[in-house]
Parts: sequence; C-alpha cells; structure tokens
Amino acid sequence: MQKEALGFIVTHMKRGDNILKSTLYDFIVETLLKSRTGERGWAALQEPPRCVDAHTLECIYILCNEAIEKKEDIRHFRTTAACITDAIATLIREKEEVVHAEQWRKRQDEAKAKMVEEQLRKEEVALGMQHGMEGR
Repeated sequence: MQKEALGFIVTHMKRGDNILKSTLYDFIVETLLKSRTGERGWAALQEPPRCVDAHTLECIYILCNEAIEKKEDIRHFRTTAACITDAIATLIREKEEVVHAEQWRKRQDEAKAKMVEEQLRKEEVALGMQHGMEGR
C-alpha cells in the first residue's frame, strides 16, 4: 500500500515537473525567437505562464538575451532552450522551497510566542494566588 502511494506521488511529481518544464520551454522558445527577430513591443504584449513571477520573467529575458548575444540560439537552439528551461525550473522550485521554509519558520515563531505568552500568564496567575494567600 505504501509503495503504491509513494509511486503515485513520485509519478504525480514527475508529471507536474514535466508540465512546468514544457510550459516554460514553450515560453522560452517563443521569447528566443521574438528576441532574435527583433519584434518591437512583443515583451509587453507577451503573456507569461502563471508560474512565472516578475523576477523569474526578468531572469528569462536576461538568459535569452545572453544566448542571443553569444549566438548560442543559432548554433544550438534546442540545447540552449533546454538549458534555460532547466535553470528557470530550478529557480522556481528553489523559490517555492524558500517560501515554504519561511512559512514554516513563521508558524514555529508564532507557536513559540504563544507558548511564552501562555507561560507568562500562568506565572502571573500563580503570583496572584501567592499574594492572595499572603494577605490572609
């Protein structure tokens, strides 16, 4: 049962990764072609995939422009597009890991603050009870 579940998870992750990479690859190919042909204003009109934020989009444009300057897109178009795709997919995955780590850290800090607050409240109650008994 666990092997089947693990197999499903691994297959699902690979499928998700393949979808991400194919989406990025198509976008990068289009970006390389339009950059090479010098179409004016295409970048403003181009709709990036949903998985691409502003920073990642800028990274794609930089990597594509570097490939064009070095003429890598002419000599080894598919390899260049695949390398850029792999780099961007790695960037997106690492960003997700950082976001998840930050969220986890934030939840841990909130839980710790709540425990400290609860401990302080208990100490205040204990001190109040102690002072109440001394007054009798």
